[in-house]
Order: sequence, then structure tokens, then C-alpha cells
Amino acid sequence: MVARPGAGKSCMAPALVGLEEPGLGRLSLDGRDVAHLDRASLREAAALVRGGECFSGTVLDNVALGRPGVDRERAWAALERVGLKRVVQGMEGADLAPLTRGEARRLMFARALAARPRLLVVDDGLEGVEAEHREALAGLLAAPDAPWRLVVLAHDEGDALVRRCQRVVRWEGRKP
Repeated sequence: MVARPGAGKSCMAPALVGLEEPGLGRLSLDGRDVAHLDRASLREAAALVRGGECFSGTVLDNVALGRPGVDRERAWAALERVGLKRVVQGMEGADLAPLTRGEARRLMFARALAARPRLLVVDDGLEGVEAEHREALAGLLAAPDAPWRLVVLAHDEGDALVRRCQRVVRWEGRKP
């Protein structure tokens, strides 16, 4: 979905992945009203990428983030897929403060991929990801054989990930 900043698209993201109840209107996934889905099951099957929310802890703790099925091997594989393995290899047990904004954003994508979601919701497209990594990451996330359904919320139709989407909805959203 493409909408101008402030239109309310980011308010949908938590509802899509089961973190919040949907607000006004109807929100559906595969034709099923999100309000009637089991939120715990939805949270387990979905991953949300927004911002660059690293926390104090190890690189692997940041990738696993409470998902017991994400072991060391899966976490490192996800870091490699988003081009971060070499950047963070020497940081195990260290503070993640030296990560750039783009690296922190790619860490969020590694977190999502390590969870092996069936639904991947990306808020703000590839905003913040370094230019040299955008096309490769867009290709990975929007690959036709990806094991997830991809929902992208962005304000820029030129975003590398939005350009790879099969269907783009333009939304006016709520009025300021």
C-alpha cells in the first residue's frame, strides 16, 4: 500500500500481525477478517519490520527476539541473507550501538526472516536501508518463491520493494 505520510498506513501494521485489535473499518487477510482470527496464532505466523529497534543484548538475541525456534544457525543464516553477517560477526556479546541506521534496519529484516513467517509486513518499505543493499534485499523479500505473503506499507512509489510488488494499492487515508 502506498499512501502519503500521516495517512494512517502504519496504524494498520500492528493489527495485520496480531499485535493490536483493528481500529475502525475492516481489515482482512486472504478474505478473512483479522478481527476474527486468533491473535496468538497470527503473531506466531507473522513478522513485522518497522524502524530499527535494536535492544541491549547480543546480536543473536536481537535476531531471535523471543522466538525459541530461532537457533544460532538460523540467526546467522538470516544475517547472511540480508548482508550483515560480516558486519556483526565480531560483535557477539558487544553493544550494537556502532550499527548504522541502515544496518539496524537490515537487522530487523534478519529478525523477520529468521522467524520464517508466512506473513511478512514491512512498514516504510526499504526506507533507511543503504542504497547499495536495496535492490538485493527487495529481490529477496519479493521473490516469487518466497515462503511468505508480503505486505508493504510505504509512502514512496519508487521504493525498490514497492516496485517489485505485483499489486499496489494507493490509499488516500484519513484526512489531516
